[in-house]
Order: sequence, then structure tokens, then C-alpha cells
Amino acid sequence: MEANIFLNRLTDLKWSVDFTPVDRSKIILPALAEKRLAKTPQEFIDFICSFSETASPDETQWFLSYKDYQQEYGKVDDAFVWNTFEMDSLMYADEDMKAEIQQFWEIFIPFYMSVNDYYSYIAICVNNENYGKIYQGSEPEYETPVLIAENLSSFLNKFLLTT
Repeated sequence: MEANIFLNRLTDLKWSVDFTPVDRSKIILPALAEKRLAKTPQEFIDFICSFSETASPDETQWFLSYKDYQQEYGKVDDAFVWNTFEMDSLMYADEDMKAEIQQFWEIFIPFYMSVNDYYSYIAICVNNENYGKIYQGSEPEYETPVLIAENLSSFLNKFLLTT
């Protein structure tokens, strides 16, 4: 599904959407975000650059735009930055689990967050066997996501059907 069609459909569902595309040349990402986004498919980059901001009517769900990846955990007032769930997991993990948690988040890049009912995310996977597949994870164990779509386009279609 084309990004603009998806975003227009979100507005039909009363989501707020800032349709201003993100100019990647004007955004300086932290090294971690840049490294991880570099692994994603071009279709994904095109999608997250096609808008500046989105939010559900009750502001409990949102998609991350490219510019959101410039925020660093602990360095902004916003309670939820792109890697909040990773940082929360690391904060509460014992030393033996930290490497495993970091490896997990190296291959799952979140692009949707929700605090509606419980904390959850939707991420694109960038490891070889599951490259480009879309997964959903939630609290209390963020690192046990479930496959929800074979690719971004399929996910966008499914999202509109369930919202």
C-alpha cells in the first residue's frame, strides 16, 4: 500500500497526521539509530519519511517518522523515544541478559508504539531469514514478538482493517 493512501485512510479514522515529508538530508541521527535504520528495506525508509507525525484520536498510538529516530533515550523530555522498550528492558535485566536483549533489538526496529491498554510496539525485522517481516511485541517481555505480516505493505493493509 502506498504511504499517502495509508495516511489518508488514517485521517478518515480521525487520526492526526502531519503530511509534511521528512527531508533525510536535514536530519542528523545518533549513531545507533543510523546503524539500525541502514539495515531496513528502502520501502520502510520511504514510509517513515512520508510524514512528520501521526497520532490516534486519543493519542495513545502513533507511528514513528524518520525524524523520531533522532531522539535519544534519556536526553529528551518525551517519555517514549524510538528505543524506549529496549532501554527499559536493559534497565531491568541482569548482566547475563543484557547482551541477549541488545542482540534482539539489533534486528527488530520499532516504528509504531502504543500505550493503549498496555505498552506495545510494532517492528520491522532485519535479520536474514525474516528480513522485512513485521512483528508485534508487548510488555512485560518485549523480546518475544509475534509475526503479524509478511511485509510492510501487508501490515499497512491489515492495520487499517483492524483499526
